Amino acid sequence: MIELLELRTAVEAEAAALAAQRRSPAQEERIIGCLREVDRAADAGELTVEADFALHLAIAEATNNPRFGDFLSMIGSNLIPRKVLTESDSEPVPREYLDVISAEHHEIVNAILDGDEDAARAAMRQHLKGSQARYRALLRAGSFGKT
Repeated sequence: MIELLELRTAVEAEAAALAAQRRSPAQEERIIGCLREVDRAADAGELTVEADFALHLAIAEATNNPRFGDFLSMIGSNLIPRKVLTESDSEPVPREYLDVISAEHHEIVNAILDGDEDAARAAMRQHLKGSQARYRALLRAGSFGKT
């Protein structure tokens, strides 16, 4: 997972920068809709893995280079670290964990919508570097319930 997150950091940081430059109004709406769905699922106590993946995919597609979306689709939602660590799809994820991820997602999306490619790149890089750190912490603890 760490190796995959390193690869994702390289690819998705650039995807966020390109999305800030190239996104269409329709793609902006899709990104916003995906962000709202992640937030809605978290607020409802539902699983957020698929919505999280959809947001990352929407950003990749907003590069208007189909290879970015192809890359994420090839990896699939298993690229979301918390999915790998949970023993079952219904294991609860601490709200604090989801709040951190939500704040990071909002920072990425706002930078893209502002057309700020440097901020979008930096925000995505920070998000995925944070994912690496969170994954390592969860590995040490054994699961979400032990953090």
